[in-house]
Amino acid sequence: MGWSTYYYEYLNNSDRGFILLDSKKWQTLVRITKIENEMVEMIIPGWDPHTLVLLPISSFPEALHKALRVSQYLLVKANLNASTQELLSLTDFGLAPEPVPEDEL
Repeated sequence: MGWSTYYYEYLNNSDRGFILLDSKKWQTLVRITKIENEMVEMIIPGWDPHTLVLLPISSFPEALHKALRVSQYLLVKANLNASTQELLSLTDFGLAPEPVPEDEL
């Protein structure tokens, strides 16, 4: 067993009380690409910038429903090490601050 295999098993051994690698969450940006039929399509660049993720609008806090729009950026906490979309877990949704123009930095 190589070092990387051992490390993976160590991190994923929930019987010993270690945190599952796929369950650790980091704050990340999400960009909404489409809203249609009560579904929100988005990209999570920190997870996989080439995969569209689809969530029902009911997954978002009700206070955000009216603010959701195409090209809107959100801040969420996500388990970015999830190996598949089905294992993704998103929490703590919030609006991301508007970007500041470079000349104002």
